[in-house]
Amino acid sequence: MRYLQKVLRLTAGVGEELLGCGAEIARVEETMRRIAKHYGATRQQVFIISNGVFVNLEMGDEKRETSLQPVMSSSTDLHKLCELNNLSRKIEQTDLDLDAAIAEFEGIKQGSKYCKWLHVLCSGVGAAAFCYFLGGSVMDCMAAFLMGLLVWGLFVALEGFNLSKVILYIIASFLAAGGCVLMLKAGMIENLDKAVVGAIIPLLPSVSFVNGVRDLVDQNYISGGIRLVDAILLFTCITTGVFLALQMGGKL
Repeated sequence: MRYLQKVLRLTAGVGEELLGCGAEIARVEETMRRIAKHYGATRQQVFIISNGVFVNLEMGDEKRETSLQPVMSSSTDLHKLCELNNLSRKIEQTDLDLDAAIAEFEGIKQGSKYCKWLHVLCSGVGAAAFCYFLGGSVMDCMAAFLMGLLVWGLFVALEGFNLSKVILYIIASFLAAGGCVLMLKAGMIENLDKAVVGAIIPLLPSVSFVNGVRDLVDQNYISGGIRLVDAILLFTCITTGVFLALQMGGKL
C-alpha cells in the first residue's frame, strides 16, 4: 500500500468513527486535517455531513487519493470519542509512526463497547435520579427506575430487528408512560407527571440536538439542519407515545 493511501486510510477512518460516535462536524474536520497534515499531506480537502465523510489528500503535484465514506448510523459513544481524540493528540505530540497509528486506530475501532446491560442499568438509575430532582417521592423514583430499565431493555432486545427509530421511540415512550399510569391506578405512585418525565429521560436525543445547534453556529448548515430535524422528530415521537398512553389511561 502506498504511503499516501495509508494516510488516507487513517484520516478517513478516524473521521468516520468520530462521526459515528456523535462528534460535531467541526471537531471531525479539524481532527482529520491535523492527522493528514502531520503525515505530510500538502493539501487536505475535507467535507463532512451528518452521514458521510469526503476527503481528498494531495502530496506533491502528482500524488492524490480520495475517499468517500458513508456513515449509515451514529450513536453517542463518549468512551471511543475520547480514545480517538487521545490518538490524535498522541500523533502530534509524540510523532507516532504511521503504521503504529493505524494499528492503534484499528484497536480502538474494534474495541469492546460497554456491556449492554450496564446501559440498561444506567438508564434506570438516570430515570430515577431525574424523577428525584423533580421532587418525586420514593415510589415515584422506583417507578421511573423500572420504566427506565424497560425502555432501554426494549432497545437492547430489538437491536437486531432494524426497526425504524420513529416506531421504536413511539413504542418505548408509550410503554414508559403506560407503565406509570398503571402504577398510579394501582396506588403505587403519587405523582404521575414526575414519574413519566423521569421514565422518558433516557429517550431524549439531547446530544444530537446540542450538536445540531453547534453545527449551525459553526455554519455547517446541512449537517446542523439534519441533526436538528432528527432530534425534533424523535421529540415528537416521544410526545406521541406519552400522549397515547395518557389518553388510553384517561389521564389527559
